[in-house]
Amino acid sequence: MTARFRPSLPNSRIGGAAAVAPLTLHPLGPASCRATLFSETTMSAHIVYDTAPLGALIRYSDGTPKPPARFAKKLAAWERRNGLGRLVRKEPPRERPAYCAPAAIILNEGSFASGSVILVTAMREHSLDSDLRYEIVDRPTIGMFRVLLSVGDNVELLHLADSREAAELWLARTGHARARLEEVTADEVGADVIEGRAAA
Repeated sequence: MTARFRPSLPNSRIGGAAAVAPLTLHPLGPASCRATLFSETTMSAHIVYDTAPLGALIRYSDGTPKPPARFAKKLAAWERRNGLGRLVRKEPPRERPAYCAPAAIILNEGSFASGSVILVTAMREHSLDSDLRYEIVDRPTIGMFRVLLSVGDNVELLHLADSREAAELWLARTGHARARLEEVTADEVGADVIEGRAAA
């Protein structure tokens, strides 16, 4: 599991703020998660890779209880192996001359912000051989729109919006000229329900 930190959007203004606010979750879409019509149990990263759609909220855990706040080091270690993030990318296996990296899922875990300006986005990569357990907490629902960016032969979720109008407004504000919109359809949601039940 690897943590990454991505700079803010190209046209975001920092404005000389001195402090950075704490990490906030779910920066890619609606603040409230809509309820789904099915329940899912914990699963491996491999099943998440195969069945979870981009935009799904994923919880991961090592099964251990959260330490009290007074044990700062133990708590920090626990938080590296227990968390929640939005699935933004599925990374295929990568072969290099010196090594071979397994496939992975990339979760957006939140943003460091100063006021309303996002400075850095925190990404965490989970390889499919991870020993953690995962749960699909929420999936995108019919009528939502994904804002997607092609990255080589892959695709990455930049934003999840409630509607086309909200997605287009986000695009106009952020200036991602190469991004495209994708609607969450009834066919997709139906297939996700079937696959989710089969995986469970």
